[in-house]
Amino acid sequence: MVQGTYLVEDVTVSGEVRVMVHFSGKGGSRSRLNMEGPYYLATISWLCLLVLAIYLEGKILILGVKPEFLTALVFIFGMRKRDDLKAACFGAVVGFIEDILSGFWGANMISKTLIGYLSANILGGFFVWSPILGIIGIFFMTLLDSLFVLLVMGLKDQPVHLSGWVIYTIIGQSLINAPLGYFAGPVSSPLKRRTALREEA
Repeated sequence: MVQGTYLVEDVTVSGEVRVMVHFSGKGGSRSRLNMEGPYYLATISWLCLLVLAIYLEGKILILGVKPEFLTALVFIFGMRKRDDLKAACFGAVVGFIEDILSGFWGANMISKTLIGYLSANILGGFFVWSPILGIIGIFFMTLLDSLFVLLVMGLKDQPVHLSGWVIYTIIGQSLINAPLGYFAGPVSSPLKRRTALREEA
């Protein structure tokens, strides 16, 4: 008869999901790493969100304003990952796609790279995650993104005058994105949950 406690923990090693099984009982403690599998779920999820954001931007208007969901996506990615390089690269890819769709090269790629980098560095120091921080952060990041794009367009001899409509659009996009900041906080992935099991044989 063997009595003890088994702790099953999903861990990620080098991009792969593996299950760590810990046993503790009268015979001592030991761990075993097994059940390897590719970790593609997160990548597929972000790609689906990217496609959805692009689709919605081209299909809907809210009070006459075209949403800027791609900025929100880059912000949430940066806040979730908290990795400078990954967030900046993700922003660059998103911005590159946006540049292709808009026909204006460079502005969105540069701005989204900046947004990704800044978003990954918000938490820490005096800033601790809260939904209010996410809402305020995404508002100002959307505002910054729009202003930066206008600045780059001006430097490329394609200036956009800050008319009332342009200001209305910029603020409107920021307000539309603001509620999405609620989802920028860390979440517990089912792949990282721990389940304690007791077994007697």
